[in-house]
Amino acid sequence: MNKTSIIGADFLDRFRSSDYKSSVYALAEILDNSVDADAKNIELITITRDKKIKEIFFVDDGKGMSENILAKCVVFSEGTNSPGTKKTGFFGMGLPNSSLSQCRDFSVICKIGDTFRQNRIDFKKMKQSQELYIDDVFNTDPKLIKRIKSYSKITDFKTVVHWTDLDKIDTYNAITLKDRVERLIGRIHRYN
Repeated sequence: MNKTSIIGADFLDRFRSSDYKSSVYALAEILDNSVDADAKNIELITITRDKKIKEIFFVDDGKGMSENILAKCVVFSEGTNSPGTKKTGFFGMGLPNSSLSQCRDFSVICKIGDTFRQNRIDFKKMKQSQELYIDDVFNTDPKLIKRIKSYSKITDFKTVVHWTDLDKIDTYNAITLKDRVERLIGRIHRYN
């Protein structure tokens, strides 16, 4: 039996540009998830080459996720927050929508027990194959974990969202991005 997705890769490609006013709002969505996970420490790490941001890591020491939630967190409408909670979102759209709005390749890495597990969306590959299927969760390459540890000041991080292939980010200068994110997050979370 052939599997058919309800939406095509071309539709999802057009959808990528439809929701966020700017890159800062997309970044704020990921940072909100860290707040919702009761993180005490949250880092936004930018990797710059040739004066342009090439990668972004969102690192936190929140509650983390189970294997089941990690498998679903990149799927639209599979969020775990329900209506009526005090969490910032409940539709399960934020992580995949904000990530895809800025980049064609993103991963969610979570420490489960003593192992870092990863779920990755490679939209460029999906578009080439015209299939929107997600691979199974896998063990994160120890070299990537070592690299994150070399950047992060959080010694016991639980969750990392990693954006690469940043084809739609509207701010390439790390200092400008930092300033804009600080202003927006300050407004959103001024009572926290």
